[in-house]
Amino acid sequence: VTGEVLRPAFPMELTPRQGFRLVGDPDLVHQYCRELARRQRELTGREVAVQAFVEISLNGRAFQPLVDSDVDLAAEPRTWGHADWIAPLTTPLFPQRPMPAQPMPDPEAVGDRD
Repeated sequence: VTGEVLRPAFPMELTPRQGFRLVGDPDLVHQYCRELARRQRELTGREVAVQAFVEISLNGRAFQPLVDSDVDLAAEPRTWGHADWIAPLTTPLFPQRPMPAQPMPDPEAVGDRD
C-alpha cells in the first residue's frame, strides 16, 4: 500500500453527456471505478483501490453523497439488487416549514361571483 492518490481525467475521456450521466448513476460510477482499476492493473501489475467522491442534488434537495467515499468500489462485486455502498437519501424533498397563521376567509363575506 503506497497511499498514492491518482485523480482520473474523465473529462478528457468521456463526452459531456457520458460525464453527466456518470455522476448521476451509482451503477455507472461503480463500473467506471472497476474500469479504472483494470487499466491501472494492466499498467502497473498491481491491484489498486478506487474510491469515488460524488455528490448530487436530487429534485432540488441539498447536495449529498451518491456513494460511500470510504468504500473501494473496484473491489465491490456487480449486483442486481441493493448495494451497501450506495449512500442513502437523507435530505427531505422540501424543508418542513410551519404554515403561516392566516385567518380563513368568510365565504359569506365574499359574495356571489357570477
